[in-house]
Amino acid sequence: MVAIRPPLVFWFETPPKISKGAFNYVSRAWGNRVLYICRRDVSADRKAIKWNDGDFGNAEVIMLSDFPNVEEHIKETFESHRNSIHIVNGFDNPLVQLLKKHIKSSRYKVVFHSEKPTVTFLGLKGLCQRTWIPLKYRAIYFEYRKVAKALITFGMYGKRVFESFGWEAERVFNYMYCPPEKAIRQNSPAAVSNEVKFLYVGRFNFRTRALDVLMEAIDSLTGSFHFTLVGGYGENSNEVIDWATSREKVAFAGKWPSDEVGIRMSGYDVYVAPTRADGWNVQVNDALRAGLGVITTTEAVSDELITASGAGIVVPANDARALAKALQCAVDNPDKVYRWKEKALVYAPRISSEAVGNYFVEILDYLFITPDRNRPACPWL
Repeated sequence: MVAIRPPLVFWFETPPKISKGAFNYVSRAWGNRVLYICRRDVSADRKAIKWNDGDFGNAEVIMLSDFPNVEEHIKETFESHRNSIHIVNGFDNPLVQLLKKHIKSSRYKVVFHSEKPTVTFLGLKGLCQRTWIPLKYRAIYFEYRKVAKALITFGMYGKRVFESFGWEAERVFNYMYCPPEKAIRQNSPAAVSNEVKFLYVGRFNFRTRALDVLMEAIDSLTGSFHFTLVGGYGENSNEVIDWATSREKVAFAGKWPSDEVGIRMSGYDVYVAPTRADGWNVQVNDALRAGLGVITTTEAVSDELITASGAGIVVPANDARALAKALQCAVDNPDKVYRWKEKALVYAPRISSEAVGNYFVEILDYLFITPDRNRPACPWL
């Protein structure tokens, strides 16, 4: 029998989207009050593509921007939630700066929840980032090591990175972004025709999303295929759209409402995430749930889902030749693509909102309620 759980207070920059499938499950399963306290609402452009559908489970959503004195309200919240568990998202965003003096008080139960830092530049800027990041995050470790009960990060990749900064292995838990499930439920995968249908959804960006690598790889393909690009935003959008519209086997399909991505994905065969740098590429989750094979890179972080499921191929990041080889393998082997799709559907329950949400609850129970139990086992590995 689990003891009575204390209230949960999540501190977000903006209301959760790509994590709220699991977090909303937590809000319903926790058995006590759950608050989402956000510094501000989502931006207008994200609202325009239905980034926020208004469903936050049983959580109470509070916008700090609605209060005339934000710092006073934060102080009152901590004072009235001395026995609550505080989940703080990130380390150095504007919200954390507002929370810092409260976080550092030993009176509160604090867990950090953060992506690993990523190198987002190439060349000299990238070299500077690689030098600066370990120094910065080592300092952050020393700043919070005495008050943080644990750190919940993304993927085993993220866990290894934070341990390299000094965090003790027993205090670091791997996790994932877990968006709401909107994909069509299927008992068997859709058939794969001789024309393999590829898909990319997201930002049209070279620096982190590596659309330039994807474009180079696609240009080298032979055989029967069609590639659809969805998005149209990002600093390289004009170049990508111009390129797509000049290719016979490539189409630019505009933007999709964010709450329809999973459903629309199910009409394709292979999702491609060519990312150079990411904290957790969440479209991989959507694709597996929709019954697609996935080709992604070692920097997606969510590539561990493909390794665990066998539902695709993982290639080195920033390697157009390796990506082209993986794409060509799919074009030349529709039967293999169908097997990827079968494996995706078999694996999908392991990354459901319920499975991931239960794992989060188990982590918190282990930390604060029943520490004598075995360490929770990650359901997707």
